[in-house]
Amino acid sequence: MSLPRPAIVWFGVLGAPVAFVLQHVVGYALTEAACNRIGTTWSVPLDTLATVLTALCAGIALLGGLAALASFRATRAAGEGAPPPAGRVHFLAITGMVVALLMLAIILLDGIGVVAVEGCRQG
Repeated sequence: MSLPRPAIVWFGVLGAPVAFVLQHVVGYALTEAACNRIGTTWSVPLDTLATVLTALCAGIALLGGLAALASFRATRAAGEGAPPPAGRVHFLAITGMVVALLMLAIILLDGIGVVAVEGCRQG
């Protein structure tokens, strides 16, 4: 049994959370740019940029989940009770798959919320 490379394992664990943080921080900055003060004209195509950002980050999260799945399949024969390093990689792969699903759902909900909800209401 050959273990997957450490970079693949760690991308499987951390790819989706990093994608979510990227999407949330950049999305917040885009929303702030689109909701500027009354009387100023800084036209930001928020819906288009939010859609592209959501698709990009959802793709990164999906790739992270696939990397975790590949790590899981590579260590499936070892199982959870296996001694290190195979047992550790197996555990990290399971963690990565669960986290990737959760982060993918949050990324999609965050992106859909920006596009679906009407923007700023300044009075």
